[in-house]
Amino acid sequence: MTQSFGSLAALGWKPAFQQQVSPAEITTTVPARITAVHKNAIVLAHDGGAVSIPRALCNNLPPVTVGDWLLLYATMESPVRLLDRNSLVKRRAAGEQSDIQLIAANVDVLLIVTSCNLDFNPARLERYLALAFESGVLPVVVLTKADLCEDPYIYLDQLRELHAGLDVEIVNALDASTLDGLKGFCTPGTTLAMVGSSGVGKSTLANALGVAGQTTAPIREDDAKGRHTTTVCTMHPILNDSLLIDMPGMREIQLAGGDSGLLELFDDLRGLGECRFGDCTHTSEPGCALLEAVASGQVSQRRLDSYHKLMREQQHNAESIADRHERMRKQGKLYKSVQREKQRSKT
Repeated sequence: MTQSFGSLAALGWKPAFQQQVSPAEITTTVPARITAVHKNAIVLAHDGGAVSIPRALCNNLPPVTVGDWLLLYATMESPVRLLDRNSLVKRRAAGEQSDIQLIAANVDVLLIVTSCNLDFNPARLERYLALAFESGVLPVVVLTKADLCEDPYIYLDQLRELHAGLDVEIVNALDASTLDGLKGFCTPGTTLAMVGSSGVGKSTLANALGVAGQTTAPIREDDAKGRHTTTVCTMHPILNDSLLIDMPGMREIQLAGGDSGLLELFDDLRGLGECRFGDCTHTSEPGCALLEAVASGQVSQRRLDSYHKLMREQQHNAESIADRHERMRKQGKLYKSVQREKQRSKT
């Protein structure tokens, strides 16, 4: 079914994109926004409707994703070029490779959806927040299924620990009266993207915001986990002439290796004072401001442990494949040298 997105403004066209189009291109090209990327085709929306082009025609462009703007030839049969992005949400692909997976482009607001049950996981939410901060996107945590929880506000204290001033909305997607706060982010031309685990109610929430026909499915009662009902990342028009990029549930959130997201996420730790030693690792050194904050109850041990874990992961992911191979090669040579010395000492 072809969706109607309306005008370029309703598609999220902004002055920053218009300024990238040369005077000659204004009359010879058509700006179009990617609404879905399939295995063999890319679907785009433009001022006059929608078009699908073979994915192979984009092979000469940088990798593209949902939310990107392309300039198409006037015939709309192939792309001319990719426009510079305002933002890019990305993660490191699962596995041992260092490949980066593009999630969505030109996003304004990232809805981080979790439910008021066993799915609520502060460590996983921190990863989503780091993802948003690294992308320069406003994060909003959406607590769903409030009607199934005796007191959904018990989760607020844990969320406040994750980042000061964090926007949080508590909703029951089946009750329109609980969505007023969330609808405030749905302003004309604004692009929202929605991330979260399977079974947290993303499809139900998408339906409530104006997406037509999203399939929903029940969760397992024993562990509150759900099945994937969204299988392809797609962009939809929603209320107030805004847009929603809906994505499949993510089982694993590996950070892409940038520093700025984690620095923003843990800015509260950096404001606790100076450590005695300039190269403090915040693990066992005397005079460590972070350890003293944990001892006094100002910061939780979970928060500090998460800081160490994510910083180690970021450092690991920031390495290039070549750097990693070189480090492993040197470690292998050192190991063999030590083994040879041990053999000599035995003889």
